[in-house]
Amino acid sequence: MSRENKDLSEEIVEAVNDVEEKERKTEDILTLSSGVKLKLKAVNKFFLFQVADRFKPPKVPIVKMKGREEENPNDPRYVQELERHLADVGQVMNNTVLLRGVEVLEMPKDMITSDSEEWKEEMEILGLSTENKRARFLAWLKAIAVPNDEEMNLVLENVGRLTGVAEIDAAEAVERFRGSQGRGEDRQGSDLD
Repeated sequence: MSRENKDLSEEIVEAVNDVEEKERKTEDILTLSSGVKLKLKAVNKFFLFQVADRFKPPKVPIVKMKGREEENPNDPRYVQELERHLADVGQVMNNTVLLRGVEVLEMPKDMITSDSEEWKEEMEILGLSTENKRARFLAWLKAIAVPNDEEMNLVLENVGRLTGVAEIDAAEAVERFRGSQGRGEDRQGSDLD
């Protein structure tokens, strides 16, 4: 093997090792513009599935067309219920990721905490429960610690990456949903109309 090929082989092996190391990584550190330093951790996917499984999707309505029963995924009420279902599941999954995959390591000394009286009062004014410590933490994380949508997306994406839930999976799910929306259009002009 020539010297040049050996150097290239070593670079390839090093690059593969770097990628594998990143894939094996189960936690990461992220400092936000608010000054909060977070430890981001993988969340057990089976736990995520268990949480999501509580939310049953709406049933596709059945219509009779020319003597046959056919699913109608384009029914406006069904589409609305499905959108609501997906939004509810998404919110619960994000909350699960934030509760199980985020730990505060450091924060500015002058920042209010999730246990401070000031935060409890603010939550009461907003009509949010102050009884549950984890609910206070989740609300504080969303409102105070993670100051904007861009950084919230960064937190969620990185915990997702550590968990092994790829962004591509979410994108494919959205596309599948959109694809099911267009099926009725494909049927126009068929004998089912």
